Amino acid sequence: MLKLLVENNSDQNLTVQSHASSVNGYMITNIMSIDVTSGKKVNDTLTLTSSEMEDCGITSITDLAFTLHVFNTDTWEAVIDTPVIELKTNLSGTVTQTYDDSGNVVYDANGVRIITKGKTDDSILGPGIQVYVENNSAEDIMVQTRNVSINGFMVETYYSPLVMAGKRSLSSLTISDTSLEANGITDITSAELTFVIINSSNFLDIAETGPVSLTF
Repeated sequence: MLKLLVENNSDQNLTVQSHASSVNGYMITNIMSIDVTSGKKVNDTLTLTSSEMEDCGITSITDLAFTLHVFNTDTWEAVIDTPVIELKTNLSGTVTQTYDDSGNVVYDANGVRIITKGKTDDSILGPGIQVYVENNSAEDIMVQTRNVSINGFMVETYYSPLVMAGKRSLSSLTISDTSLEANGITDITSAELTFVIINSSNFLDIAETGPVSLTF
């Protein structure tokens, strides 16, 4: 949790949100939407998802990065989009963050690595496949999937992590419970899918893996 003081000296009512947050080099979801009336100020917080930090093995925050999106509360018109803001805590340089890149390497090119790690079952939308993405390129990217099948049946999935340049992501490719039930699938034994790497600035495809086959 990061404490913030937001002061609105403009003549507009503003909402301040945070995007593209990372902790110790891992992309971590944050929760922040702060309304500030014209001429007022407010104390609030940027809250980080503790379960994601736990999954990534983050025990101490040394480095935090994020962007701010400020828009008119009444019209939704954008006012400010900041570049990446980087902060270091008093633990920076004293704690070394480790990155678990073990698993099945399904893509390693263009400065990007994609590694599948196995099944998960922690989503309210359905079970999933844990995926590690490492972005060593100069571009901010999104990773998505196409043509996903489970046990030979096409299914609906949810997966579109943003991975900023120089950062990593550990997240779950979630498989719709509804799709599994419709196809009578109670145990996931195999999957086939294509990963697509997209430039997050212009939404153009950078590369794709071609069909990837997984067994569990």
